[in-house]
Amino acid sequence: MLAPGTVFLNPAARQALAPSSGALELLVGPQWQAVRIGGDVSAGGPPLAVMDIAALQDLTGASSGISRIDLRLRAGIDSASFVNSWRSDPAWASYLTLAAPDTGERRAGQVSRAYRVNLTVLALVALFTGGFLVFSVLALSVSRRTPQLALLGVLGVGARERTRLVLAEAVLLGMAGSLTGLLLGAALAQAALHWLGGDLGGGFFPGLAPTLQWDTPTALLYALLGVVSAAAGGWFPARAAGRIAVAQALKGLGPVADPGRRRWLAVLPLLAAWPLASLPPVFGLSLGAYVAIGLLLIGGIAALPAAAGPLLDRLAPIASRQLLPELAIARARRVPASAAVSISGVVAALALAVALTVMVASFRSSVDRWLDVVLPADLYLRGGGAGTQATELPEDWVQSVAKLPGIRAANPSRTVLLTLDQNLPAVALLARPLTDPSRSLPLLDPALAVPPGMVGIYVSEAMTTLHGARAGAVYERMPALIESLRTAGSAGGPLPPFFVAGVWRDYARQFGSIAIDRADFARLSGDRRINELALY
Repeated sequence: MLAPGTVFLNPAARQALAPSSGALELLVGPQWQAVRIGGDVSAGGPPLAVMDIAALQDLTGASSGISRIDLRLRAGIDSASFVNSWRSDPAWASYLTLAAPDTGERRAGQVSRAYRVNLTVLALVALFTGGFLVFSVLALSVSRRTPQLALLGVLGVGARERTRLVLAEAVLLGMAGSLTGLLLGAALAQAALHWLGGDLGGGFFPGLAPTLQWDTPTALLYALLGVVSAAAGGWFPARAAGRIAVAQALKGLGPVADPGRRRWLAVLPLLAAWPLASLPPVFGLSLGAYVAIGLLLIGGIAALPAAAGPLLDRLAPIASRQLLPELAIARARRVPASAAVSISGVVAALALAVALTVMVASFRSSVDRWLDVVLPADLYLRGGGAGTQATELPEDWVQSVAKLPGIRAANPSRTVLLTLDQNLPAVALLARPLTDPSRSLPLLDPALAVPPGMVGIYVSEAMTTLHGARAGAVYERMPALIESLRTAGSAGGPLPPFFVAGVWRDYARQFGSIAIDRADFARLSGDRRINELALY
């Protein structure tokens, strides 16, 4: 088991590599090393190869390098208190990160959290739309069946019974819609998992093929939510059916025109949306913004009758020469609430369609401009692996590439993954040439002048919200990060303050990135290694 060059594979690695013999080749730095498969390890998760630490150090040439220490606490020791005591000691906290065994699972949950939150909001939008469509359909149905409902009233069916009749109709619609929705939703989910994978095509979890998890109690809960949404949508039409003036309806007289009272209430959701959109995140979620969008939609629909009045007044003279348009506009002007109900479903659907179109078009345009700035080169080379485990590109090889025919310029850079929060995925530190940050990075605002004696860094938008880095301020955590990366070739001595000279858009790393000029990074850390190369 301790023999040099002997590895042990877990089941996922066995399946992924499918070795035909008892030997493998591993890429260690720029060279391939032959190793022997000594057996298996019963470790789940992604493909994993296990070696004795001394054999691995001998194989890689890193005889003194240790990247992780696993601690087993004594019985009775509280892990949270132990971790907090270590974090409070600056001698350890400057270059050590303590994490519980389930930290990786929590980070994976954070990666998929955006998907889950957006899917939940879309489900709420579907509930709202379904309930609203039930309201629209039943409101028009009650309006058309007013004589029949009035006749029932004459025959002894009271207001409560008429209200319950329409509510029962709404519940039946909700039950039919919920059953159909569950079947279609399960079929769509199965198709999405089959064709897109567990991350819906995001590429976060390569190699995983999850299966559809059907939970009957949860499905019944969703069906109940659909029925409740339909019942809520049918509440107002049901009340209208109970309030029918029986004698007036039997005489063929329509409802009294809405005098316009309470229309000003439609302005309240529109006004409330503004402060809600400005609220800070709650548990990392922009709940206020989601509620604000819903209030904008509700307020817009509620304000439709009042907003349609001036438009109908202008259309009336134009349609006065033709009978049918004149009658239609006259009816809409006399009963704007009924007209609003008939078209509000279309308005809601159109609003959602326009919102999605604007969102997709804006995102595509932003990404196109971002790519032009962040990836301006014609070809990019990157060492295998990621972060500190990425394969390095030899400096003499980089220089030889720069001399090849057809190569105008070759800009080397280095990317290192750093853990700032144990509950979040790692942050990328990008050491690249930044002679002109305004042209090298898609900055939100013009770059700030770096004060004398400080080093300028540029953080992504996610760094401002997740890790408290603000433009124009000194980022206190940066010295500890550089200290943890220092090598024997560093300048030594205390590190200067790091000034956040700008904030930039980074669509590739949703959990934050820090850009620093490669010359400053190499001078302060002594790390002149290269793992990325941009070729022009």
